[in-house]
Amino acid sequence: MSQESSQSMKKLKPSCLIFSRKIQFLINKATSSSCEHKVAAIAINKKGEVIGRSYNKPRIARRGGGIHAEMALMKRYGKVIDKIFILRTNKTGGLLPISACSACAKAADSLGIQIVSLTEDFIIHVK
Repeated sequence: MSQESSQSMKKLKPSCLIFSRKIQFLINKATSSSCEHKVAAIAINKKGEVIGRSYNKPRIARRGGGIHAEMALMKRYGKVIDKIFILRTNKTGGLLPISACSACAKAADSLGIQIVSLTEDFIIHVK
């Protein structure tokens, strides 16, 4: 793991860290998505409590027209959210790289929400 990744891990409060049971839940949610990019997200409040979970869903038949998991959480919970953890899987549940799209990042920034991408390095460090 890079020194930058290690430093960003130290900035997170222990109460905000997602442990293996929640990570497995997110992986299961992501793999159940019918979208090409299988993404799940979990919203955490300032107390470190899980307040919502979501995965991406198709909205319309055209490619790329789905509802992003993190956007669904922001629309439902808004400023109550402190952090959103997102992850992306392949069809068998293996983790893939992910980052929030520009629209989701802009919405999160305007609400004061931090979006954290769960990668293999992050999960290994947390365990």
